[in-house]
Amino acid sequence: MTLAQFFWIRIMFSTPLTITIFGFGAFGQLVATLLAPHAHVSVFEQSDRARQAASELGFSIVEDMSDIHADIVVLAVPVQVLEQCLLELSPHLREGQLVIDVCSIKEEPARLMHLYLRTHWETSLISA
Repeated sequence: MTLAQFFWIRIMFSTPLTITIFGFGAFGQLVATLLAPHAHVSVFEQSDRARQAASELGFSIVEDMSDIHADIVVLAVPVQVLEQCLLELSPHLREGQLVIDVCSIKEEPARLMHLYLRTHWETSLISA
C-alpha cells in the first residue's frame, strides 16, 4: 500500500486527518484555507501578527513545537529559515508523521530534510 492510499483510506474510514501548517505567511494561509474543509488544520507560527490572523480565521494555534502531533506537518517557511526550522522540529516528530515542504526550490530543501530528519526514517519526507 502506498502512502497516498493509506491516507486516502484514513480519510474515508477513520477520523479526519490533522495537519499543522508551520508558517502562516501568504502561502501558509493559502494551504491552510484549502485544506481546512478536508482536515483539522492547526498553525505553528512565531509571529504574533500571523498567529492572530490564523486565530481570527478559526485555526487552532500550536504554541510549542513539542505539541505538534498532527498526521501531516507542512513546512510553509522561506527556504532561508528551513534549516533552522528542521533543527528545531526534528526532535519533536513522531513515527508516521508526514513532513512536506512547499518551497519553490527542491534540491536544497530535500537535502536539508534528509540531513536533519534522517533519524526519522519512519517519518515520510516529501518535497511538494
